[in-house]
Amino acid sequence: MTDSPPGITAALRDVAVGAQLTDHGGQEGEVMRRRLGTRLGAVAVGSLALFGAACADRSQPMATEVDADHREGHSNPMLYVAQLTPLNNSGVQGAAAFAIHNGEFTARVFATGMAPNLVHPQHIHGLPNFQNSTCPGPDAANRIPNSPANVANPDQLISIQEGLPEYGPVRVHLDNRLTAAGAPGTLPTANAAGVVNYLQKRPLAELQDALGDFQLLPLEEKVVVLHGGFVTGADGQQRYEPSLPVACAEIRMTDETELRQRQENVLVVPAGFRAEKVVGGLSFTTEMAFDDQGRLYVVEAGGGFQPVEFRAPRILRIENGQTHEVINLSNHVVPPVVGLAWDNGWLYFSHRDTDDSGALSRVRDDGTELQKLITGFETAKAEHFMNGVEIRNGWVYFGIGQAGNSAVVGMDIAPFVRQNPGLRPQPCRDLVMRGHNFEGPNFLENGDPVLTGPYSRLGQVRQEGETVAGVRKCGGAIHRFQPDDPEGSLQMVAWGMRQPIGLAFNQQGELFTGENGYDVRGLRPVNDEFDATLRINPDQPGRWYGFPDFSAAREPLTLDKFESPDRLQAPIFRVGQDGSRERLGTFLDFIIDHQASGLPAPDRNLVVGLHPFNSSPSGIDVAPQAWGAMAGGIFVAEWGDLAPPTNPLRERSAGFRVVRMDPNRPQSRVEMFVQNRRPGPASEQGARG
Repeated sequence: MTDSPPGITAALRDVAVGAQLTDHGGQEGEVMRRRLGTRLGAVAVGSLALFGAACADRSQPMATEVDADHREGHSNPMLYVAQLTPLNNSGVQGAAAFAIHNGEFTARVFATGMAPNLVHPQHIHGLPNFQNSTCPGPDAANRIPNSPANVANPDQLISIQEGLPEYGPVRVHLDNRLTAAGAPGTLPTANAAGVVNYLQKRPLAELQDALGDFQLLPLEEKVVVLHGGFVTGADGQQRYEPSLPVACAEIRMTDETELRQRQENVLVVPAGFRAEKVVGGLSFTTEMAFDDQGRLYVVEAGGGFQPVEFRAPRILRIENGQTHEVINLSNHVVPPVVGLAWDNGWLYFSHRDTDDSGALSRVRDDGTELQKLITGFETAKAEHFMNGVEIRNGWVYFGIGQAGNSAVVGMDIAPFVRQNPGLRPQPCRDLVMRGHNFEGPNFLENGDPVLTGPYSRLGQVRQEGETVAGVRKCGGAIHRFQPDDPEGSLQMVAWGMRQPIGLAFNQQGELFTGENGYDVRGLRPVNDEFDATLRINPDQPGRWYGFPDFSAAREPLTLDKFESPDRLQAPIFRVGQDGSRERLGTFLDFIIDHQASGLPAPDRNLVVGLHPFNSSPSGIDVAPQAWGAMAGGIFVAEWGDLAPPTNPLRERSAGFRVVRMDPNRPQSRVEMFVQNRRPGPASEQGARG
């Protein structure tokens, strides 16, 4: 994905992973370095296979780990991971992890978007005779007539029976006893925020005996299915159906022994460079900074998916290969902590506030004098957060993403909207609408179709000619303020970007940002060609960069090449000034009246580099003079895609590497700098990812 959709998904892909290699087992996160200027000294070329959504109960993006016994190396655990994807338009996201160690089988499930305060069956399913189980596709909904029974539109839903040919019968109940097929024990209940957080162990031999002839191993031939969702009955009433599949994941194995053997052989670096381990033991690092003594600071975003406990958001100082905690932020912020910058003895960092809004704080580099500087950025309550932080000439610069994929709220960000029903994209300047509204389910109420306009909360219509007021703390923008008066000095530097993550200045004072581009998701999917790195001139603040009506290359989205298949698009209705409604069809079009809004087409020369679509440009830096011929070049870490949730049309991985570009050659495709030996995340290549 270009960013983190709900449930991953989280978060999350929309964090600037400045440097991280976190494995799925006893080997822990590593920072790999080749210092680039002051910050891109550590870059992540691998991806974390288990990132979950920013969760309603404050739990955050997930990283699989095992307990201390595993890390001490008593024996090598067998580790398995599974990334949940939603079924039946549930919006459920999350992940599962399994470990076999010292004769114990451990199961962990973390899921968001579940029906709150209700019991949810969850199982390991498997086909007989060592066949590979898979998750059912949408065609399975038509397999059995009137299934689920007594439902208004049964052929639009996949029942548990209709999925059996793909995933097989229930083999293990993920309950309080890890019961083999039969009557389950106590099943997990989602909390008030719709989160299921499950952990259970059982001796492997005991569990296998209970399964009889069916072999639990190899586990990578099995799938995890979560159940329990609301359906509209034949009588038109909503009811809870505990058996309804709401999420599925195919389990895959990560062999820790193979990881250790192959880790050093995964990265490909240019001649004259080498990847060097700086420190281990990190979890979900999102950014780093150096002080005036050359000491390295790293921020751990918080959260974690591990069989024991969740990691706290922390800022660490790295010295002589050891980590030293500067401050534990657990009682001060809501994860994730994303951006980090050092200036004059202070560490500045971006995060979520207690109300989920975006905020930026600072703390002395000895861990004292924690100060919240600015807060209240509403769009950060969705899947795109407050991001990178840079300080220059007394100004604190930061990026913040826009809520949703392309300025229209829909099912794709349902977990965030359920937690904050008034959530909507917010522009920086007044915009005149063309009256285009998009039809989708009202997931806050009965699921009936409802129209939602651009820059609106779910179900709010925008009429033709209606003006949406700009707000000062807008999303999809880069802002700056002065630390002695954050609120009074706040300025918008640039806007009309979807998700600006990393920030970096060159010696000429130009600002560059990596922008996570559109996804093929939501009510207004955009099948773009590229993601982009952009040039910003801080001396000319207020420039609009084209989102949500122009592509990453700043071409109009009305071009046919950006269309998605009709099956992925929502019907569009024009709502006139008199309230009349006209169905226009399913197509991609402008949603803003640019002339009436005073918006010129964006300058295409401000696009410095064109990245592969969904590669997610994130961490960014400028090469110093010591790099000779490379000096002044822009280097960007591509976080990687999260397809299929963010793009069901994608057939191969994008990103998971570091690229370079010449800032004097606008609209040029980026060049590879560091990558894995094969395309895709390191975790799929037998290495820590």
